[in-house]
Amino acid sequence: MRYTLAHAATSSKCDILVIGITDGKCHIKDKEASQTIKDAIKNNPFGSKQQKYLLLPGATGFSAKRVLLVAQENKTLSPFNFRAMAKDIILECKKAHAASIALDLESFQQLKNDPSHTTRLFIEAASEAYYHYHTYKNTSRDRNTPSLPKFHLIDSNRKNAGAIKKGAEEGFAIADAASYARDLGYMPPNDCTPSHLANEAKAIAKSHPKVKATVLDEAKMKKLGMNALLAVGQGSDEPSKCIIMEYQGHTDKKAQPIVLVGKGITFDTGGINLKPSAAITWMKLDMCGAASMISAFRAACQLQLPINLVCIIASAENMPSAKATRPSDIVETLSGQTVEILNTDAEGRLVLCDALTYAERFNPKAVVNAATLTGAIIVALGHHMSGVFSNDQNLANDLLSASEKAADPAWQMPINEHFDKLLDSDIADIKNIPDGAQAGSVTAACYLSRFTKNYPWAHLDVAGTAMKGKEATGRVVPMLVEYLIQQSNT
Repeated sequence: MRYTLAHAATSSKCDILVIGITDGKCHIKDKEASQTIKDAIKNNPFGSKQQKYLLLPGATGFSAKRVLLVAQENKTLSPFNFRAMAKDIILECKKAHAASIALDLESFQQLKNDPSHTTRLFIEAASEAYYHYHTYKNTSRDRNTPSLPKFHLIDSNRKNAGAIKKGAEEGFAIADAASYARDLGYMPPNDCTPSHLANEAKAIAKSHPKVKATVLDEAKMKKLGMNALLAVGQGSDEPSKCIIMEYQGHTDKKAQPIVLVGKGITFDTGGINLKPSAAITWMKLDMCGAASMISAFRAACQLQLPINLVCIIASAENMPSAKATRPSDIVETLSGQTVEILNTDAEGRLVLCDALTYAERFNPKAVVNAATLTGAIIVALGHHMSGVFSNDQNLANDLLSASEKAADPAWQMPINEHFDKLLDSDIADIKNIPDGAQAGSVTAACYLSRFTKNYPWAHLDVAGTAMKGKEATGRVVPMLVEYLIQQSNT
């Protein structure tokens, strides 16, 4: 999808021109075009509490083939509600088979007259509305699913051009990254293996001169002592990988990097603690935390953010076999702590703990991990909010602030000694699940916190947001990229 910036709505040549009508009023100054809109509103049941959309074919005074009027109230919207509105508008255009859309930015002022933020959220919404995954489809019908190659932005105030350009650059980077995360999520597990993720990292490094990719194979991980990560994948014929990408965007190469860590379980059967068939079908999506982190890293490179950034992906396939880890096995982690594995389906925390320990060698400014870690977070927050757990309140605040602006909702969850004690083991340093089903998302975070004592750390439990049933959503990419943008400005 490409965009152009123009300064006159009436002369825009496109399939559909979108204009917001606030409390029945239109800002278009051209007399002929303005009269066309007034007549349409007068002769149709149109309004925010009636018919919200009014599509005008061949509207007099406009060069667009069709004009879509959108009824709205004069009030400020949260970024989340604005983005939802924007997606609904684009879906209305898609329903009308629009191949090019022009958007009159001046008529949408619900974000406190912020043209950059307005532009960005509209572009993200447009990308999501037109997204479809058809890599494995062969029929002509599926290959011809509508796309949106052209997106025209209109604002008569030329002083806003710089802000609109900035919003467009960020919007396209985030939209592209979210689509990439969805693509990885939807890819079938026979193709999207740990080795495939490693190859994707190498491809990113090849296309960006400031990026270096390193892949630790099983032999290297064994030598280092990453036995928890290896334990998860030892039942599979697919070799496990620890994938590291480093981006140096800061002028000071020694500046502390932000480290992103992702859970990359490319298929999760549960291991010996086999999942029931109803729960196992969409477990190719158990790598959506890794997909989010790779994608956010990729967006930071595309935006050339002036920060140093590291992305670590702990990737394995969790399968049952004669070689698989057994419930009650004990392994020594990279940190030296021993773990009693009481449930092989609590595998995400096992691969992450070694990756989080590995992150220490980069002397990080902060470490953020994302993982489809627990079904319990869905019980707590549904599919609306990601759970944020942190040992540093400033870091938590930064992520929550980013989630608000990015329209990617999140909520802070607790970590404390009461929950942490539930993980004490009688025969090892820690057990990977507590006794009994209690506070599952919190105890999982407490487990990770035992490996993050030496730096500011936050854990994003995205089991209900990055994956939503059988859907790969592209979340929490917007939140992460906004966080990185904000950090690059400090």
